[in-house]
Amino acid sequence: GDTRKWNQEGDSTVGAPTGPGGTNEGLELVSPVLSWRKDADKVARIVNALRAAGGTTDSSCGGHVHVDATQLTTDPGGRNFRVDVQRVACLVAFLHRNEPLLIPAIAEHANRVNGFAKPIPQAAVDCMKRGGATLDTRGAAECWATYQHSYGLNLQHVFWPTPPKITVEFRYYNGTLDPDQELANVQLSLAMALYVTHCKVGRWTEKYTYDPRANPAYDFRVFLLSLGLIGDEFAR
Repeated sequence: GDTRKWNQEGDSTVGAPTGPGGTNEGLELVSPVLSWRKDADKVARIVNALRAAGGTTDSSCGGHVHVDATQLTTDPGGRNFRVDVQRVACLVAFLHRNEPLLIPAIAEHANRVNGFAKPIPQAAVDCMKRGGATLDTRGAAECWATYQHSYGLNLQHVFWPTPPKITVEFRYYNGTLDPDQELANVQLSLAMALYVTHCKVGRWTEKYTYDPRANPAYDFRVFLLSLGLIGDEFAR
């Protein structure tokens, strides 16, 4: 059988009703390493079980998705990898450009946008842009040294990994006990991480300008198409 463990950990940043012990600390559920092809159904079952047991979420809760990031290295699958800084820059540029569209589309709670899942800081973007084609791993890491857990994109485990584990973390999502939403978050994260395999190096373009009076739903559809997410299952 499957012996992988799901860990339940206390999290002081997550609110919860005060219990008999007088604590209002919420809980975080940490999954083992999973495979989309093999484990999507298991994720849905776990989420449904939490909801059936009385679990709840509120605006203090977040969903964090770690994705294998060996595609951001020069030696995918190897232990002696080196971070491919230009591919990291591609990912940063792509997300920075589209965050004004992405964040409203996933309805990220305002306290998360202003707290533990803020947009990519302009200062980090400007730092990487200045490095250009000569940007090296040390320089890129310095650009991100002060921007780790509090932002929607977390590159801590890219620049300071524990080989052979290297992951990119997407922190944009609200906490949810809706299995369809949870799986959609995972699939979107996988697609964004894989974008770097065909993105254009150095493509620092203007940020998307979000205008609710226009047609952001159509624009987000175009965003999904750029990630290869095509089909009725992505309409939500």
